[in-house]
Amino acid sequence: SQLDSGSGLTVISEKIFYELFNKNSILRKVFKSVNGYPGEEINVLGFFLAEMVFNGKTCESFSIFVVEKGGPNLLGRDFMDKFNIKLTNINMLDHTEPKLEQLNIKYSNLFSDGMGRYVHKKFKIRLKDNATPIFHKPRQIPFAFKGQVEEKLYRLEKLGVISQVESSKWGSPLVPILKSDGRIRICADYKVTINKFVQEVKYPLPRIEEIFQKVSKEKQFSKIDL
Repeated sequence: SQLDSGSGLTVISEKIFYELFNKNSILRKVFKSVNGYPGEEINVLGFFLAEMVFNGKTCESFSIFVVEKGGPNLLGRDFMDKFNIKLTNINMLDHTEPKLEQLNIKYSNLFSDGMGRYVHKKFKIRLKDNATPIFHKPRQIPFAFKGQVEEKLYRLEKLGVISQVESSKWGSPLVPILKSDGRIRICADYKVTINKFVQEVKYPLPRIEEIFQKVSKEKQFSKIDL
């Protein structure tokens, strides 16, 4: 079996259950749905109670779930909680290695304080077949924000992030957000226009426990603000 912090339950395959546990175990009905990545429902045949022993500690009635067909047998977070298995902690680095400083100098264009821009590929937002363009009327911007809004828009245009158009079938209202330092962030409210027509792209995002486990032996880390 594999220890999997991404699984909330301990599961085994249907084949393993009938080979090893069927004679002495009663398969009980499950009254809740079980979902996997990225949200699809898993067909669980039931669960049974078994005695589990780990590191000298015994649990006489531990629930093990049986998955139809199934893949690898997994010891989930319920097993980790029962036997007090903790993931390795990660400590923050508070200094910069000389090699990192050299890389920072060599690739200064990548690590500058200015706004970066990815120009190597174009990305498309795929819309549903019933998508109908919506042009939402502009919202009133507070007078105190107007100067900063105009300055931000001018800067974004100079950087090539946005560009003026004569007309458009789509139009989302501008939303200035006040940050803690008194400056504003330029946003747009796409939920009233295009968001409802965007095709959903399902991608199984890893759990934070999985990420910590994978990088537990690493020594150097970086943070990217997207």
